[in-house]
Amino acid sequence: MVENGTSELLLAPPTAPSVTRDLNPPHRASFAVPVLAPKPRNPPPKPRPSGSKPPQANRSGSQQTRRGKNSSRKRGGQGRRDTAHQKAEVTDQSRLRDSWLSRCQAFFTTDYSILTKGCVSSTGWHGRMPARRARAEIVKAYHSGAIFEELSHFFPIYHSRDRPSILLGSDLRILLYQTAVVDWLEAEGPALYDACQKLVALSLANPKVQKSYSAGERGQHLACIIGHYRQYSKAPTLTLWHKQNQRRVDDFLKTPIVVRLNNFVSSVVKLMFPGVAERFLRSAEWHEAQHGIKPLFGLFWNLCYNGMFAGQTRIHCSPHADSKNIVGVCVLVIYQIPNKRFNHSRRSWLVLWDAGVAIQMPPWTMVAFPSSLLYHFNIDISEFTFVTTEGNARPTPGNSVPIQEGDGDGRGSIVYFNQASMYQSSETGCSTLKEAEKKGIPCKANFPASVEEALLQFGKYFSIDKAAALNEEN
Repeated sequence: MVENGTSELLLAPPTAPSVTRDLNPPHRASFAVPVLAPKPRNPPPKPRPSGSKPPQANRSGSQQTRRGKNSSRKRGGQGRRDTAHQKAEVTDQSRLRDSWLSRCQAFFTTDYSILTKGCVSSTGWHGRMPARRARAEIVKAYHSGAIFEELSHFFPIYHSRDRPSILLGSDLRILLYQTAVVDWLEAEGPALYDACQKLVALSLANPKVQKSYSAGERGQHLACIIGHYRQYSKAPTLTLWHKQNQRRVDDFLKTPIVVRLNNFVSSVVKLMFPGVAERFLRSAEWHEAQHGIKPLFGLFWNLCYNGMFAGQTRIHCSPHADSKNIVGVCVLVIYQIPNKRFNHSRRSWLVLWDAGVAIQMPPWTMVAFPSSLLYHFNIDISEFTFVTTEGNARPTPGNSVPIQEGDGDGRGSIVYFNQASMYQSSETGCSTLKEAEKKGIPCKANFPASVEEALLQFGKYFSIDKAAALNEEN
């Protein structure tokens, strides 16, 4: 968009990527190819029968001796058992991941790589915003409607209720994972909404609070952030809103539906982005040892509930990037207010500007993506040349769902995220980067290594040639 301070065509999205196989009508840009069941390069070893014993170690030239009662030599059995358990757990996770991926509808772009085109800061810890002039033009076009012409060339990713979706970059790294509709969450929707409203009801009813959010970059809704953060201080602490509403936050965190949601979100991240989970656990262990704190949201330090003030009907975000978040993923959870009808086939799609995609976001789904590195926002697609239909069929003017009065009401969202400052402390061993610099400790993160750890490369799990052959057969 903008390189070295020189302005190019600021509103121009990425050019339409080419693909291995064109699956789209002629008027659409070629973009995506579905990927079938991924296959590990090396199949996991077969489990040993429960009754068998491991082979004896080769002790050529020495005589095996029995460990005496008072011997100082430590037993090695527990360590071996722990290692075996860890390997078995990794194997189980890999098998489960393969099973999930085999159900996915998958898309990849040959023109965008998060590693080479991601908006990363000079320090490598977190993302960065596009240049000010570029942001101003995009935001102006967004609010005037001029952006619709550009977005009409984006590739639409339709949601299939019973199938997850993945979006791969040109390097075949997973840029985005979207769940199928989570049935238990839909069933517990009223309980989730009730818990969230109890959390923020007083703030939503406060005119001063509403006024303070009237010029919000993301929108005019209440962005209620709870959990631990460090920002520019030496030690992490709870957010100000969290401290001021401690009792309500405690009650919220104890609510069964919230507990279950926290666990489910973390399980999705652990399965689809294991490197993100491992890096977080290292951070959490360090902070517990140094500051005696534990994360309140599974694999995340922070949760943001987006609340609607009086007169607002849905959460619909303007262009932004979560630039202070760590190079990793956030998780966006979409819900629907009880007794509302929300036309997700036409309303509030998620646009990833840099990647050139627009993604359908039904209620009761979750999407994980590196939000700090991608400029993103919501749009209604009623002004576009591409339309959607019920059942994810290829649309025509005759079978598409029209916009109706009131069908844009009731969309809500919850966001799980981690700020980079929490990792700067744990990974340098210092309270701040200034302290690390004084001690001669490197203050920049290795961005390529962070991407390598955070975003799985699909090529490690299946053969591209094999997948292409399978696609041709189907």
